[in-house]
Amino acid sequence: MAGTEDFPVSFSTASGKYIPVTAKSLTKAAALLGPYDDVQIKQEIKEDPEVQSRKRVAEPPVVPVVPTKQIKNEDEEKETVPENRKRAAESPVLPTKRRAVPFHEAKNPSERLTRRRSLPASYRTPFSDDSNSPNENDFQLSPWKLSPVFRQQLSRGSLKINQISVEGKVESVEEENALLMIEIISDEGQKFLARTPKRVFTPSVRAGDRLLFHKVRPVFKEGRLSEIFADAVTSSITFCPKEQINTKPTYNQTYYSIHDLHTIKGLDVKENTIKACIADFGSTVTYIGCANKVCRWKPDKKDQASKSTVCRNCRRKRQETFYFAPILTLYDFSGKMLATISDELMAKLVGADAKEVYLERAQQSFADRAHQFFNVPFLFRLKRTSPGYWMVLGRESVDFHDYGQFLQSKVTP
Repeated sequence: MAGTEDFPVSFSTASGKYIPVTAKSLTKAAALLGPYDDVQIKQEIKEDPEVQSRKRVAEPPVVPVVPTKQIKNEDEEKETVPENRKRAAESPVLPTKRRAVPFHEAKNPSERLTRRRSLPASYRTPFSDDSNSPNENDFQLSPWKLSPVFRQQLSRGSLKINQISVEGKVESVEEENALLMIEIISDEGQKFLARTPKRVFTPSVRAGDRLLFHKVRPVFKEGRLSEIFADAVTSSITFCPKEQINTKPTYNQTYYSIHDLHTIKGLDVKENTIKACIADFGSTVTYIGCANKVCRWKPDKKDQASKSTVCRNCRRKRQETFYFAPILTLYDFSGKMLATISDELMAKLVGADAKEVYLERAQQSFADRAHQFFNVPFLFRLKRTSPGYWMVLGRESVDFHDYGQFLQSKVTP
């Protein structure tokens, strides 16, 4: 049979007559409807009022093929099948919508986007009156498991819903794969459990340290408080004890992108120019390329920041990992961390001579590359060129062995 030729196929209607259908339209219908058999297609066409109203053409009847009953073994007859599985096996397989999964359980970026679109409008309630708050679409959310007592106090109103920071003492820390399970008792006496990526903490957290969590967001579902979310990437975490204030400043680590500097409250800006400090290097892990020798799928630029562990082509779970989109802790002169800087911007900071060498070493961790090209820490100046964008004017090295020298390094841009 030629690929483009039509052959006579007919479906029965309610009156017993048949409608001829071409092979091309049948192929399209089968692609849309999924794995239907002939009997199910005929039954649906019988019930379709549009088909009944069309012109009926007499055709010889088509006898449906009844599948023969298969003989089961004695062991198979003894097995009991639940009723819901029986109904699912008998019912036709229809194309279903993509399930909205929790954001932290999403295995690929498409599921994460589905989760974002399905969030209720009340998700933005804590930031509805704050024009300077960051957009929730700019960050990747991760759940913070709170105790039932803490959740009840929030729902009853004993804790303010707009409270976006929790500070307390670490009771215990457990490692689970790449996550840290941190048990915290806040200053108000609430006890809760926070789950966060291990890479967020440099150095690791120990019992007795004080932590400060910012941007804790209550999430409502059907009018009730269902979960407490905090930004894992954008959460402010004080992992350095307060007694060490004279050491290298590592306080209030709130991660922002470089183009969000103008949205931060209390930023020391004079004539759209800021002088800031980079005092620490970090990195984020992503997945690129499929390790399957047959597939060898490589993502485009839009997919490079994806953290999915599944190849989009062959759906295997093996992928090569490397460090991408590095994190730099950017501080202002009050010791607060302000922003992150992308790998492309850091390549511009090293200069035109070393830019190509810097980008060629993409397989190395960002911390290793940064320490090869920079003397950490150092200061640099930023100038706002347009709303939302900043340009680097220059940089200079400085010794931060003494915290007082860090404050004295503030000069008028």
